[in-house]
Amino acid sequence: MSEAGDPGTHVDPVDALVAGIGWPHSDAERAVRDQLTGHGLGRLVELGAWLAGTQAAAPPRAPARPRMITVSVGPDPDPLTAELADSLGVGIRVVHAPGPATDAEAVTAAVDAGAAAVDAEVDAGADLLLLADPNGADEVAVLTAISLITSAEPVRVVGTSGGRSDADWMRAVAELRDLRRRVVAVRSQPLALWAGLGSAPLAVQTGMLLHAAARRTPVVLDGPATAAAALLAREASARAIRWWAAGHRGADIAHALALERLHLEPVVDLALDRPSGLGALLALGPLRAAVAACAAARMPETEPETESETEPETEPAPEPEPAPERQLQSEPAPEPVRAATSADVGLDEGRPDQTGG
Repeated sequence: MSEAGDPGTHVDPVDALVAGIGWPHSDAERAVRDQLTGHGLGRLVELGAWLAGTQAAAPPRAPARPRMITVSVGPDPDPLTAELADSLGVGIRVVHAPGPATDAEAVTAAVDAGAAAVDAEVDAGADLLLLADPNGADEVAVLTAISLITSAEPVRVVGTSGGRSDADWMRAVAELRDLRRRVVAVRSQPLALWAGLGSAPLAVQTGMLLHAAARRTPVVLDGPATAAAALLAREASARAIRWWAAGHRGADIAHALALERLHLEPVVDLALDRPSGLGALLALGPLRAAVAACAAARMPETEPETESETEPETEPAPEPEPAPERQLQSEPAPEPVRAATSADVGLDEGRPDQTGG
């Protein structure tokens, strides 16, 4: 890419993508916390604060036009997801991923496709995006991204869920290990890393997450694939994570590892093992409840200060690049999004152990 009027100036597409990402409004977040803390509302306080910060308004408003976006790489959207989305008043946009993203040009095209989908939805009035795991996602690329960025061993990331035979499990571990070895040298180079992973859907969703943050639009993540995209996007911009919430935590150990690294608590915790947006959709109920709690508290309306005045004084320093196969210690995140777990909503009974693998 080149800047207009100066054909000799090269613009890194990742730099261009993250340049407009700012912080949510801390004054609005603080107003919700100050008003609701101490009233026994649990995680609803942080959910309300997250919505208020991303909307720059306290009390926050209920999302008027939530929209789901999924990347088409396999069958049509899950019928259960489609039915639930219809009952909740959520429309679904299907984005067709371009061909294999194995070089800088193809990755840029995939990222641009994701950004264009976000633009289309936000320009049409979407005020909350639900990013669904695609059916038929590239599992090896997804698990490699999670293994690389969390520094978890491939055997742990593959885990024992999914009903694999021993032969399939060994093949999955070998494929993940081989791909990880090929991309570990470019971990600190986002465009090269995304190309090395070779997954167009992953690049599309990474572009969506970064551009939604630049458009100041909150996003609810779904399963392991969207969590992997969030890990990649966070490597490019630490600020972007403040615009995302984890809809749920699934039965897959890789999903739990990714959310732990992102410092995101799931809105609901139902041990789902089903892709295509179901977990993101189920987060809408608690989010709407948080808005209702703010309204019931009769919060006085506030006008947050301008963005430049409400940004934290310092931006989190980038994480040091880890050596291969070493486990990093989790670093503290700035005011991480804290969301309601099933302990608050009574939905975690019978949940399988998340530490298997």
